[in-house]
Amino acid sequence: MIGGDVMKLIKKITLWGSRIRWVFHRRDEVLDVAFVSSGGVGDMLIFMNTIKHFHDWLEVPVRIDYYHRAKTIRELYDNRDGDWLHGQYDAKTLMFREGKYDLVIEYHARYPWILRVDKRRIKTMSIKLWEFVKQYQRFAKQHFFLLRRSPETDGLSCNLALIEGKNRVTQPDILGILGVNSLTLSISTENDEVVLKKFNLLKNSFIVINRSVDSYNKEAESNKLWPVDHYRVLSSLIQKAHQSMPIILVGPEKTTDDFGSVRDVRGETSFSELKVLLKHARLLIAPEGGMVHMRKALSGAVSCVLFGPTSVRFYGYEGNLNLSVSKVCEEHCEWVTENWQCVCSKSGKPGCSKLQSLTPESVFEHIKPLLEEDAQNVSD
Repeated sequence: MIGGDVMKLIKKITLWGSRIRWVFHRRDEVLDVAFVSSGGVGDMLIFMNTIKHFHDWLEVPVRIDYYHRAKTIRELYDNRDGDWLHGQYDAKTLMFREGKYDLVIEYHARYPWILRVDKRRIKTMSIKLWEFVKQYQRFAKQHFFLLRRSPETDGLSCNLALIEGKNRVTQPDILGILGVNSLTLSISTENDEVVLKKFNLLKNSFIVINRSVDSYNKEAESNKLWPVDHYRVLSSLIQKAHQSMPIILVGPEKTTDDFGSVRDVRGETSFSELKVLLKHARLLIAPEGGMVHMRKALSGAVSCVLFGPTSVRFYGYEGNLNLSVSKVCEEHCEWVTENWQCVCSKSGKPGCSKLQSLTPESVFEHIKPLLEEDAQNVSD
């Protein structure tokens, strides 16, 4: 208890020290705005997409800094031009710098939460930004329970967004002020030809598969993952039909699981190399998660997304093959129970009933027309 009180006191002293220090900071005619968030790669892309819309919407000079907790964020988005994003920093450092900002917004429970606002500066420089602040302050009061209990309330957060006609990409713009309609943020790659040569691959002539997601429970396998046996059967079906098409298995680290006749490069690619593989693959087959968001931002190309406990309506991109066995469960069960990621809410057993019922044969039938169409285009 004493330790907790001491930490609170240190934070208060640090915060006030930051504010006093920045009182003497020369304020120019440019607003300083900070955004802060947590989450995985997909969350970062979605938030940066929203922040870019914020920059374009504001119409007054602004310096935007982004604070985050993802180690790979700088590799994910190359901001060398600095056209809209001023700086990217570790979220832990915000407490030492908070006082310099006119506005600090945290994406908490995936919605904007106003942490700090210089009312005088904001009202003087942008009336419409002041209206933005007031509307989201009201939103926070109305949905205080939702914001305070994240991530346990993420399922409710999803439902609220769907009620308002939003999906995961447009959710951070829940009030529709910024006009976010889709993922328009694009991310770049480097040395594409060198990377493809390293892995002995040609553009649009290989398939990437992935079986990994972020999980709150690191000790149990996530219910968002399709069974390994299903991957093995699917890879066999693909290779029987397309013998010359490599199947590349990507992920953070190797396991002893048998995926069949695939090239296992898990743990062997840098983040930059992974982006190149996702960009130039003919097809990505993966669970709902960060890889799918990355591919959409890299090339907009089709992914086959294997849905389990999360909502297709909320997380699915138009144009992707979003596969789910709705006859098993018509609704999602995200955060219906505390252990929803490792125990099926319907069966009470490990493994999602929907994903277990999604057969390799049915997945192959869905992707077969795409592979045959693209194969014809390549041969032409």
